Amino acid sequence: SIARNVKLIATPGESFIYGAVSIQIAARIAEVATGKSWEQIFYEQIARPCEMNSTDFGKAKSVTVADAAYSTTSDYANFLKMILADGTYNGTIVLSQRMI
Repeated sequence: SIARNVKLIATPGESFIYGAVSIQIAARIAEVATGKSWEQIFYEQIARPCEMNSTDFGKAKSVTVADAAYSTTSDYANFLKMILADGTYNGTIVLSQRMI
């Protein structure tokens, strides 16, 4: 309903404006588009390629994507290495340079 009825502030892919609700909506859209849970998407697309084996979203029934990830310093360091390498981690493209 929100995706259909709320006017966009910017063209998708042109601008990024952080907001916890916006991140939550984007995660839900990803779930609907893929048919997978946010945890599955995160693990397959980010955590596994970045060797973030100790990062998860806790045991909550409902994942709050914008503020509920639990991680270790080494996992987070791997994520930051990927960001600093323009989206690549150990030779694997995790995020496109445009996403970075």
